[in-house]
Amino acid sequence: MYKSLRSTLSVGMLCWGLATSVSLHAAELGAILSRSFLEQPLNISMQLKLAAGERVNEMHCKVGEPDDFSSLGMSKASFVDDIQCQLQSNKKSSKTAQLKLSSRNPISESVFHLVLVLSSPVDEHQVRDLLLVLDAQPGNDLPVSANTESIPETANETPQAGKPYIVGADETLMNVARQLGVSELEFNQFMLAVLQRNPNAFIHKNIHMLKQGSVLELPTQEEWQSVNRQQAAEEVQQQGTMWREYRQQNSDAVQSANQEVPPNATLPADENAYAAPQARDIVRLTNPAVANSKVQGLTVQEEINALRDEIAAHEASIKEANQKTAALEKQIQEMQNLILMKDKSLQQQELLRPWWSKLSKWLASHPWVFILVLLFTMLSFLLAIHQLSKRRAEQALQVMLADIRQTQPDSGAESSVNPQSTADAANVMEKTAQLLQDIDLTLTDSKSASASRLSLVTKTPQGSSVDTQFDLVASYLDMGDQIGASKLLQDIIQNGNDLQQARARKMLSDLK
Repeated sequence: MYKSLRSTLSVGMLCWGLATSVSLHAAELGAILSRSFLEQPLNISMQLKLAAGERVNEMHCKVGEPDDFSSLGMSKASFVDDIQCQLQSNKKSSKTAQLKLSSRNPISESVFHLVLVLSSPVDEHQVRDLLLVLDAQPGNDLPVSANTESIPETANETPQAGKPYIVGADETLMNVARQLGVSELEFNQFMLAVLQRNPNAFIHKNIHMLKQGSVLELPTQEEWQSVNRQQAAEEVQQQGTMWREYRQQNSDAVQSANQEVPPNATLPADENAYAAPQARDIVRLTNPAVANSKVQGLTVQEEINALRDEIAAHEASIKEANQKTAALEKQIQEMQNLILMKDKSLQQQELLRPWWSKLSKWLASHPWVFILVLLFTMLSFLLAIHQLSKRRAEQALQVMLADIRQTQPDSGAESSVNPQSTADAANVMEKTAQLLQDIDLTLTDSKSASASRLSLVTKTPQGSSVDTQFDLVASYLDMGDQIGASKLLQDIIQNGNDLQQARARKMLSDLK
């Protein structure tokens, strides 16, 4: 199975060749006279049309230095150093020569760039970029020893994190991610982590050009999650742009590379017998009938696979962007609500501001209003104090009445107290309550004095009812009620003993 996978991979994939600027008198490449296959030493012969004044024995050919590759935007592969370049003269025509490319070791890369530097008296430094596309030799499988060295026996047929996996036919890196169960938001991180661990499994180290049949060392979940998500998205986007440019140039190369000759072709004597493409130097070393179908088929399929990867990566980026957009929209909505509430508050303040302004001006022009408000406040305070004092006086009188009732004898026993006097005392209490209601604020001091007297009365030890009546007389006198005091004194004269009667007469005479 490994042999078949590697054979599938070995079919060459057509890439682009960079057209270099050459002088009008520079040598031009012609038809291909021999071709090589993948995993074999390179052996290529092609025609070289000489410019006017050029001679083969005065020309030199060599593989370009790293600076020559970098000047064309490419890097020089290590195996290119093994390739040799030679020029041979054409005995039948002095205007053509034969360019031979050979190597001692087999070539394992199906597609690679080769920069040649030609020097002659006409042009001392001609740089030509060749794109070589190698196919597997038809009808022969590759040697097992060359195929299985890099394929571990423990490779899995289904992807598992942290373990090797063999890439199947028409399989893309995005398909591997889906089989592995990678979240769509982590697709970019996963692909970049795979590229970092397996750079040789990708053509030109581009995630959209995965080599079929290669063995991937899949990263663990911790490894791909450790990749910066923003950097991964930028890298995937950049590689997608490079891949699209690559595909466009590849399409141009396929259209221009239509010059093919059989393997047994001989060098023609007539210089017009061959036609070399003028725009690009692309060397396709395959059977025209078979290679065209294979190269074009693989190109279309890989374009489809790469497009799928790119679409999935874009969908993941769009999904992440939508989540961020939703969060921002929610935050903006909350801010708008806060701004709306603040605007309403400001509008209310603006509506009230004219009224406050008018009121302030009116109060400033009418200062007597403050005096009225102050007087009203003071009056309310004094009225509250008066009501409290009145309530306390009523409570004291009620206590006195309760004490009088307790000191009176039972109704069935003989008593020295006349029932009429008790009734008079009750009447006196009612009148006292009425008088308390008519007390003016100016009597606050006298009322407090009477209240103190009443409190003394309530604290007097229990004695005869006559002594209690004397206390009531004193209270009435303190309150200015001489009539009530006179009635009580007359009652004492009628019901008291001699000493009490004498005291009552004296007090009554003082009142008159």
